[in-house]
This record gives sequence, C-alpha cells and structure tokens, in this order.
Amino acid sequence: MKKYFIFDMDGVLIDSEPVHQQILSQTFQELGISLLDEYYYTLVGMAAGPMWEKIKADFALHEEVGSLVKKHKVLKGQLLPSYTIPATPGILSLLNRLKLEGYVMAVASSSPKLLIESYTSQLHIQSFFQEFVSGEEVSRSKPFPDIFLKTADLLGVLPSVCIVIEDSRNGVVAAKSAGMFCIGYKNEHSGPQDLSMADVIIEHFDEITSEFLSNLPVCHQL
Repeated sequence: MKKYFIFDMDGVLIDSEPVHQQILSQTFQELGISLLDEYYYTLVGMAAGPMWEKIKADFALHEEVGSLVKKHKVLKGQLLPSYTIPATPGILSLLNRLKLEGYVMAVASSSPKLLIESYTSQLHIQSFFQEFVSGEEVSRSKPFPDIFLKTADLLGVLPSVCIVIEDSRNGVVAAKSAGMFCIGYKNEHSGPQDLSMADVIIEHFDEITSEFLSNLPVCHQL
C-alpha cells in the first residue's frame, strides 16, 4: 500500500528563513517599525494575508492589509533574485530515501505557488512530488489545518495516513489539527520554535532512516 509524506517548503525543503527575515525587516523599516527576532519567529509558517493582518493589528498600522501585502510582495520580487537559497542540509538524501521506500510525496507551503514551483525547479526536486499546494489556495493559513486537509484530498487519502515534516509551531499545530502524524524539524534558522505538539522531533534529516519509518505508528495503519 502507498505511503504519504507531506513537506513544508521554507525551513524544511529550502533554508530560506534568514532571507525572508531580511526582506521582511526591510519592509518593516519602510513602515517605520522594527522587526525583532522574537516577533519574526511567531510569523514563521504563515501565509502573506494572515501574516499582515496580524502585523497590522499588533502594530496598529493604518495602511490596509492589501496594500501591505503588495508592498512586501514588490520588495520580495526585487530582492529575492539576488539571493541564492540552498536546499536544507540532508533533504536531498531524504527525498531519495523516501522515493526508494515507495512514499508518495507532496508539498504544502504557505508560500505563493509560483515560488514553490520556482524553488523546487531550481533545486531539481519537482519530480519527487505528486502535489504542490500553496497557502494561496485555502481560506485559512497555518496554524489552521486547511492546507493539509486540501493536500490529503488531492492525494485521495485520509489525513490519518499522512506524515508531515514541519519546522514551525504554526505548521506543527496545523498538521496535528488536520489529524496527521507530524515530525518536528528543529531548524536553527527558524528560531526557537515550540514544536512540542509534534509526535517526534528531529534535528537532522539523516535521523529518518528505514528503521525510524517502520517504527512510526502511522506506518502500521497502512
């Protein structure tokens, strides 16, 4: 029987959080506010709309959310091409191992669909995945479960047979709320995320061995 693995992108497939933080910090500067590390870490995993709704409320900004999203998007479009964003250490080996193990894989990321397609293409990993789901395609962002439920629906399986890898509190909460088994990945570039709701926490992808996978409770449901 097929097995299913769902990946977040930023901080899991690609080591992009430092770049996103730098660009968001520059956007904050243009708005006359400062972006502290501790505050940024609360935003990790959120889609643009809900993220800016939170920022607008937290900083009592007068500008409309749509305008803030557009300003940030324009700046990202200008700055992202100047950065080289690498694959997260060990992820390519993990993808190859999971493919050999017979897993069907998907991406469920809060990033825009165009960025998901661009980064997975640049890293030559698109062929590993059957589905790519963006936070733009659901009404509620992580920490709500919508993106994972949509991914399971596209894969044609129950959420309970899916394994998710997430590096943020928002992502872990979303995966568990969807009824999925969740592996929390401690990426130092994602900050001190609270991954305590994850079923298991890892620090390196090489911890996910064949033995590790065979011992996961979700694998015994398949």
